[in-house]
Amino acid sequence: MNVSRFLLLFLCTAASLVAFELQRYPLADEIVLGTITAEVTPARALRLKAPATGQLHLNLPPTNRPLAKGTVWAELDPAQLDLQRRAVALARALLEAKEEPALRLEQVRTRADLTERLDEIERQSAMLRKLLKEPELGELYLADQAATGGADKVRYMLTQLDQQARLLREVLTFVGTPKQEKLELQALRLKLEQQEIDLERRERDSRLTMPFDGELTLVPPLPPAGEPLYIESGMDLARIQDFSRVDARAVIKRTEWRLLDPSRVRLRVDAGREVLFADFSRALTEEIFGREELVYYFTFRAEQKTAARALVGGQISVQLLANLPQAARLVPKLDLALADPELLRTAGWDAAVAQLIPGARVALSGDTHLAIVVQP
Repeated sequence: MNVSRFLLLFLCTAASLVAFELQRYPLADEIVLGTITAEVTPARALRLKAPATGQLHLNLPPTNRPLAKGTVWAELDPAQLDLQRRAVALARALLEAKEEPALRLEQVRTRADLTERLDEIERQSAMLRKLLKEPELGELYLADQAATGGADKVRYMLTQLDQQARLLREVLTFVGTPKQEKLELQALRLKLEQQEIDLERRERDSRLTMPFDGELTLVPPLPPAGEPLYIESGMDLARIQDFSRVDARAVIKRTEWRLLDPSRVRLRVDAGREVLFADFSRALTEEIFGREELVYYFTFRAEQKTAARALVGGQISVQLLANLPQAARLVPKLDLALADPELLRTAGWDAAVAQLIPGARVALSGDTHLAIVVQP
């Protein structure tokens, strides 16, 4: 009985090995690793918000007409900006024609007044010193001024005058000197320079320019022809997209795919009437929902860019393909499983292939197929 069961098992195994003919499967140079989700994006994209509240005067080309980098496509309140520009020009003219000469004149007058005051104080001080040398005159002076205290009072007054004279001399070392003129002129010019900086910033913020070559789409509805668009600071204003190329962005989660040389993988997209291909471009580590993920970017071929552009802005299902290091037979995993279900339950794909197809090995495993090559 045991011998009969052994013979039956041997015949079944032999039959499965004979029945599994590798040659009937097609040779291929790539394999579908699996189906993933990708986001189709232009080469560059930028969302713009309104820089301020006001009337936006538009200068837009026809729809989908690209604009060159630096092109001014809108201006915010140009009349008000022109008014500010003229005000700054007038401030500069007044500075040179009026304020600088007036400043110099005021410094001369101030110095003359201070010098005259110092002379008066020194005259009074000299008189008081003379009174101290002749006490009788000092007493007569104080009596005439209805004051008391004698020589002590004179000395106190002299001290106050000397202190004032010393302070005036210190002030006169600066007032009316070239140093004061230089510093105060610098202060006036800095004030004007701040106005010019504010104007430059206003011009920069008011003139909306293209940051790169691309197409511009306005978010709010267009106003009637020739009329400005009212905007509020911070509102969504426009979307700028660079369609010089179209990319697909895919998160690579499976470990076995991460271990592959990324230059070997590409995407295949079923776009209805056309099958699109996107080649590997670059790999980045990006934070997604608080976790770092490996993200691959693929670029659609130039001749398929127009078809790929229709997919921009959405999530699509794509096939991740991998180039094989050598031509291999693509065998459905289901066929191998049916060939020997018991073997597959106890061994992995590599072991199962080695037993079912002597001399063969698995070059690469996909979701539904194995790439199998025969060892020379």
